[in-house]
Amino acid sequence: MPKLYKIADAMLVTLEDKSCANMTIPGKVQSYMVSGKPIIGAINGSSANFIVNNGIGYVCKSGDSETLAKLIKGLNLNELKEIGEHSNEVYFKKYSKNIFIDRLILTLEKHKS
Repeated sequence: MPKLYKIADAMLVTLEDKSCANMTIPGKVQSYMVSGKPIIGAINGSSANFIVNNGIGYVCKSGDSETLAKLIKGLNLNELKEIGEHSNEVYFKKYSKNIFIDRLILTLEKHKS
């Protein structure tokens, strides 16, 4: 996969509009961030909010193929590169494994009996 990620300008994530899917952020989103790629999503809920709130890509509603096609056609390659670099920075500042482990340890220490 690394070879394919390297040649891609952006990464696509799609999820059905179902309550369980709308509450999750797929693991591939983090792998896209680590690879320094912007994310294009046809998704709703938590995943869409995550991408928009972190400024790491673009989203449209799940199942909206017309808007997704327009979104992809209108992409600017220079802008995508900048968003990809930002995506990688956000991952390592906020969401890396070390960050989560540190947060988990702090949480567990707060709740010691």
